[in-house]
Amino acid sequence: MTALSGTHELHPPSISSYFCRESEATHVLDERRLQEEQRRKSLPLTDKISDWVLRHQYPVILGGWALSLGVAGAVISRQR
Repeated sequence: MTALSGTHELHPPSISSYFCRESEATHVLDERRLQEEQRRKSLPLTDKISDWVLRHQYPVILGGWALSLGVAGAVISRQR
């Protein structure tokens, strides 16, 4: 007698139950996304800017670095 024998049989989940769970997960994600959008819309402008900068931290750093290289290049080229 094995541990699996008895009154409870194991069945693989049906395809319909998989899609039902996927639909529920999508619904939860959509609701969270909507709540996040509403929260961002209600923020004052300074908080919206700081939120955007925090979410795009690396592009901001890279852009600042590229801008500083451009300014330094312009200063050097004018001194010649």
